[in-house]
Amino acid sequence: MIIKEGDTFDYSLNNGTPATIQVTSTVGDKVAYKHIHGKTGAGRITDDYFQQLVNNGYFQKQ
Repeated sequence: MIIKEGDTFDYSLNNGTPATIQVTSTVGDKVAYKHIHGKTGAGRITDDYFQQLVNNGYFQKQ
């Protein structure tokens, strides 16, 4: 799956609360995102790890 700026993904917080992140940039092998529902904050992880989370069903593309 190609991940691009603006993509949104649903997931569940540890307590089961639904949450949503939005990809803010993809530069090199990094994916930056911000939380837009469920909690506040932002983060950055490698593209490979992000792909694993999608493939494992943790992040579900909207």
